[in-house]
Amino acid sequence: MNGIEVANGKYYYPEAQQWCLEKKLTMIGTSDIHQPIQTDIDFNKGEHRTMTLVFAKERNAESIKEALINRRTAVFVGDKIIGEEMWLKDLFDNSVKIENIEKNDKSVNITIYNDSDLTFYLKKTKHAPDITYFRDYEIEPNCRHTIYVKMDNNMESGKIDFEITNMLIKPGKGLDYQFSF
Repeated sequence: MNGIEVANGKYYYPEAQQWCLEKKLTMIGTSDIHQPIQTDIDFNKGEHRTMTLVFAKERNAESIKEALINRRTAVFVGDKIIGEEMWLKDLFDNSVKIENIEKNDKSVNITIYNDSDLTFYLKKTKHAPDITYFRDYEIEPNCRHTIYVKMDNNMESGKIDFEITNMLIKPGKGLDYQFSF
């Protein structure tokens, strides 16, 4: 056995995710829908079926098989993306780009663009006492956002630290990330 379901339909199984991490198993997301998909999922409301994201090197069956064997997957269920830290970090890195950093004496505006169809939920974590920024922030898909950071005590550079709460690297723990300015 090389992998197990960590999500089926609308249900996420944290203990299965933990087993995958401990036993080095591939994480799989599926649905057991036997009737037309529209009976369970309302695509007009932005709902989607649970799926496995496979990080293959090429678009062919052999490359997909190789990625599955080597655990290069993530599971997309509801608004959560579940997977190993390295794959989720790569996914976020390739989805959200810093476009511009505009500084003045007391603040910084960080303009980012989410070039994906995924929504990311951020929550502030540890931070320097001389900077102030969001507690919670939502990065909507295919949108540009400007994050405002207030700086005190003549700071010239710094970083904002946050957890991406819907990118689960283990049960109950989102991906830690930071933007530097």
